[in-house]
Amino acid sequence: PDLSNKIKIGYRVNNAYSIGVEHYSELGQLRRIGPLNQQSQQTFAVVDFKRKGKDFNIGIGHGWNNFSERLVLKGIVSFPFD
Repeated sequence: PDLSNKIKIGYRVNNAYSIGVEHYSELGQLRRIGPLNQQSQQTFAVVDFKRKGKDFNIGIGHGWNNFSERLVLKGIVSFPFD
């Protein structure tokens, strides 16, 4: 199995919006974690907001080494199962 970590720091602007920074790291195999310069490392500027009962997370990210995509756009939509 592979090991990864994800960290998010955010600031709630109001009840509907928050802004933040997310960092994603792919560390490698659980039994053999690779060197830092050979791990995928990406940092995103993100906005979270709510619309019509759904939560949205959109962001633009930057990869920090040759094992990461240089520019990434991401979007996540979540909704409750009521």
